Amino acid sequence: MFKNYLKIALRHLYRHKAYTMVNVIGLAVGLSVCLIIGLFVRQELSFDRFHPNAGRVYRIVQNSSYGQSGRTPPGLAAAIESRFPEIEHATEVPWSQRALFRQQEKSFMLEGIKCVDENFFEVFPFPLVQGNPQTALAQPGQMIITRSLAKKLFGEENPIGKIMNYENQMDYRIVGLLEDVPANSHFRFEALLSLSDEQRKERHGSTIEWNFWGEYLYVQLHKTAEAKALEAKITEWAKAVRDLDSKDWGLKLQPLTSIHLHSTVTDEIEPQSDVRYLYFFSALALIILAVACINFANLATARSATRAGEIGVRKVVGASRHQLFRQFMGEAVMLCLLALPLALFLVEATLPAIKRWFNIEIHFGLADDPFILIGAAAITLLIGIASGCYPALFLSALRPVHILGRKLDRQRTTGRFRKTLVVTQFAVSMILLVSTLIIEEQLRYVQNKRLGFEKENVVTFSSHWVGKRWETFKRELLASPDIVAVASGPAMGIGHANMSTEVTRPGTQIKERLFYMDVDDGYIETLGLKLLAGRTFSEAYTIDERNAVVLNKAAANLLGFAGDPLGQLVPSVAGDKSVIGLVENFHNRSLHAPIQPMVFQLSPGANWTGLVRLHPERVSAGLAYLEKVWSRFVPDRPIEFHFVSDQIQRQYRSEQRLGYLFIIFATLAIFIACLGVFSLAGFMAEQRTKEIGIRKVLGASVPSIIGLLSKEFVQLVIVAMLIASPIAYFAMNRWLQDFAYRVEIGWWVFALAGGVALLIALLTVSTQAVKAALANPVEALRYE
Repeated sequence: MFKNYLKIALRHLYRHKAYTMVNVIGLAVGLSVCLIIGLFVRQELSFDRFHPNAGRVYRIVQNSSYGQSGRTPPGLAAAIESRFPEIEHATEVPWSQRALFRQQEKSFMLEGIKCVDENFFEVFPFPLVQGNPQTALAQPGQMIITRSLAKKLFGEENPIGKIMNYENQMDYRIVGLLEDVPANSHFRFEALLSLSDEQRKERHGSTIEWNFWGEYLYVQLHKTAEAKALEAKITEWAKAVRDLDSKDWGLKLQPLTSIHLHSTVTDEIEPQSDVRYLYFFSALALIILAVACINFANLATARSATRAGEIGVRKVVGASRHQLFRQFMGEAVMLCLLALPLALFLVEATLPAIKRWFNIEIHFGLADDPFILIGAAAITLLIGIASGCYPALFLSALRPVHILGRKLDRQRTTGRFRKTLVVTQFAVSMILLVSTLIIEEQLRYVQNKRLGFEKENVVTFSSHWVGKRWETFKRELLASPDIVAVASGPAMGIGHANMSTEVTRPGTQIKERLFYMDVDDGYIETLGLKLLAGRTFSEAYTIDERNAVVLNKAAANLLGFAGDPLGQLVPSVAGDKSVIGLVENFHNRSLHAPIQPMVFQLSPGANWTGLVRLHPERVSAGLAYLEKVWSRFVPDRPIEFHFVSDQIQRQYRSEQRLGYLFIIFATLAIFIACLGVFSLAGFMAEQRTKEIGIRKVLGASVPSIIGLLSKEFVQLVIVAMLIASPIAYFAMNRWLQDFAYRVEIGWWVFALAGGVALLIALLTVSTQAVKAALANPVEALRYE
């Protein structure tokens, strides 16, 4: 019996090549999308789980009414490790830095440098190829590098014992070689430096500097310790030490394995992901897969009339419904198995580009990871069952008396269910298309919106290395006609500020944050802020550094100075200062957040960050001059600069990737839907061949025949548009709520998406309709 079913199935698939090809391609595309997203989800869920003690490692974060901060005050690590026996080990991990190194006569900048303490390998046991993790970080002046960095610096030569000079300050001896940090670690590094004596005193001192932001503190608990109980004890102790009576403030223990997907801290050690993206991508994968399965079910039920004779004969000779069900289910699974090799090929072919476009690490190797093939086969089997279940039930239920008596109701085979499936396909396609258009419109909005300052042709660089010669350096730069202005202070537009304080809005109990920036006397002019009242800082007024501030309108409103802020006093660390100027509001953060109330304080000197505004028509010449002057003032370090406009743009990288994904998914959904519509339109034209022949004999024109065959699909696309529009509006309106400044969703978006879908459907159907309309009616009627 099985052999007979197999033979019939292969014969049917071979005889109807177009039908087979449409289903195989559609299922392969859907399956490949599902596999790629499955690999991505698996990678994201595996973060930090490779550590053998991952379940006992926690990061301590500070919780307050303003959110969570991942950075803890200096001195906290030593205090809690000695005070709470539940903690087995504690270690602090800083941000990775880019630093200057010298090795003999060669100098180079290295990324991913971290200064860590001797407990680092107790908490994070990354495997060492060479060296002793117990002693590698115990003494100052010791260094561990990764295998890839060793190969880059020394080739095949053994790096152990080599001396590297760090920032022209201190020599480090390489004492360990480390395996490359896995891609699924929530922080990465290329080299580890042991702490200097000064750093050890700061980290292990007896005083906790509660008012300062330190580094990221990780603790490993004993096996019997309970994280929740310890969290309550640490918070209670810290509040007593600080003499705090705030219900909002506390120290929380964040599990290591939840950092990558569930972290909400405002200053992450490295950019992390969000578990919502996994839900989102998984839903999209299922949607694309569902569209492909709909094709199969649609075509199978539409073509049921061609298998009616076979079903009738089988039932007459004794075949049961269960046997027919198994036969058609077997054909569905077989079709999916034919799609599997093509799907694996598509994954292999597209994965390098996906990894490059979206900067993600996904491992795909059938030879060394058999679970991929097992998972793909399991998914294929499920798809076969899901897509073949309804057609198998439908076909096995046909009654032989109706089939063999030529009373098969064709409307049943091409009726409501088929129309529902076509509407579903195009509704999904239009939802994705509308979402793509709205995301692109929002991205254009954030890219083109005036931010209240000049972002174009402004570069930033680390002015710290110029030091006390900043004013001379600044005058040298301004001597060139290629440079318009020079200043020092935080780069604007990416959220930087020197400090903030809590202020109660006058007349209310509402507490808000007031932000401060330390800038030099050319900062406001360099960034082109609009002065509304008063003046800006000037070298002519020596009192400005001690007694003057400039506010933006948001700060003036927060402090209750909406009328005339000039002369009003503003609190600062150095005492109250007088307002000398008012500037227009500006966006110091991305458009996700509202405008910050900002206070500018005069701080002559380098201020860590330098800003140069270049002449718009001589940008290259200005950059060349900047590098030339820099090389005279800082000869041992190459300048590294960034355009402010590029830094601002990078804040919307996740939205850009989301837009690309929607374009890809919308294209795939429409492609798969069109495959089905193309095949379905051809089958319908084939079923109506005699009708078309009679109409042409009676004088029907080619356009009228095309309109007749296209009419039904046009109606279905219009219904799909009516269903998709409110769903897409609701979803995109929720997404736009993440932006404080956003576009309005206009009717034209839905009209455009519907028009595109309708045009694509018409073009797809018309290829088959034109073929049917141009056919010779004699061929259709010759046997009548």
